[in-house]
This record gives sequence, structure tokens and C-alpha cells, in this order.
Amino acid sequence: ATSQIDPDLLISPNPVRDLIQIRSLKSIIKVEIIQAQGQLLKSIQYPVRSEVLEIDASSFHQGLYFVRIYSE
Repeated sequence: ATSQIDPDLLISPNPVRDLIQIRSLKSIIKVEIIQAQGQLLKSIQYPVRSEVLEIDASSFHQGLYFVRIYSE
């Protein structure tokens, strides 16, 4: 399954096992993974702008997470 709130953005799979794949029509400059309690778990800045990213989620415990994406 995929999650799509913005038609220019695709996050998959849902639920995540090992890798989060993010596809965007806009260049992504930063991604934050936030636990349901609001704690920032991971912040990744991308010096080279990209429209397709993969984030290793294999170390994340089972639960609910939010993904915040910064783009140009």
C-alpha cells in the first residue's frame, strides 16, 4: 500500500518493513521521522536534491511514525 496526501508525493510501502521510499515531483531537501509521541527520531538533509529517496527503517521499532518532508 502507499500513502498519498499530496498528488505530487508518494510514500511507500505502508506499513514499512525495512525501507521507506519517497517519490516527489519536487526536489526533497530534508526528511524527518517523528515518533507518535512527538520525539524526532531521525533527520536527514540532502545536499544533492533528489526526487526519489530511500530511508533505512530496519532499526525502527513497531509503531506509528510521522514523516515530515521539506522540498523546494
